[in-house]
Amino acid sequence: MNLVEGEWHQIEARYIRGQMFEDPYELAKGVIGAVRNRGETTGHTVHRFNFNTARTIRSPLLTI
Repeated sequence: MNLVEGEWHQIEARYIRGQMFEDPYELAKGVIGAVRNRGETTGHTVHRFNFNTARTIRSPLLTI
């Protein structure tokens, strides 16, 4: 398991396990919140990144 897989496992196990999501947008918000919480817990800075345009996403629609 590489480092990314290990982090994803921690996010899945500790932050979003057992939650139900109505649609992909709700799941995305749950994952964003879980990654943010994991970063705060581990003392890391978390940045969101749009891989399509190589720009940081600053959309108010995607903030939790």
